[in-house]
Amino acid sequence: MVQEFCAELLQQLSEGVLALMQSQSETRLKSLGLASVKDKYLSKRFHRRWYDPNKTLSQSIGVLYSLPPEGLAAVCLKVSDSFGLMGLYSYVCSQIDKVPQSDDLLAISRASMFHGVQEGESLLVSMVGVVPYEKFLDAFKELVSGCGETPVRQYMA
Repeated sequence: MVQEFCAELLQQLSEGVLALMQSQSETRLKSLGLASVKDKYLSKRFHRRWYDPNKTLSQSIGVLYSLPPEGLAAVCLKVSDSFGLMGLYSYVCSQIDKVPQSDDLLAISRASMFHGVQEGESLLVSMVGVVPYEKFLDAFKELVSGCGETPVRQYMA
């Protein structure tokens, strides 16, 4: 279920990024190459890759393969921001003895991915309250500070 949810979000986001890139420039789909097309054909026939049996996940990976590097970087940033906000929501909930709700996680991830990280953050604050958010934000940042800069953020800088 979580895999399906993540795959659907990833597919929607990837398709949106691809459509935006194509509408704003002469960006074309990159060629997968003969070997990849052959692998894709064989995978549908024999389900050789771990994600092939899952139709939604397989379609999501296919859309990712078609993105140019800039589009892939944009998807990675959106996913990274979304997971960061979901992690912060879960952390604040654990500190205030609130059980994280799957509907809240879905709303935060969708808001962040499709409307921007500020929208996701505003929604998070409305769900947990301003005081707990501000109280535990620095502690959460300290907790994840060991992760350092993500390669995608370094690439985009």
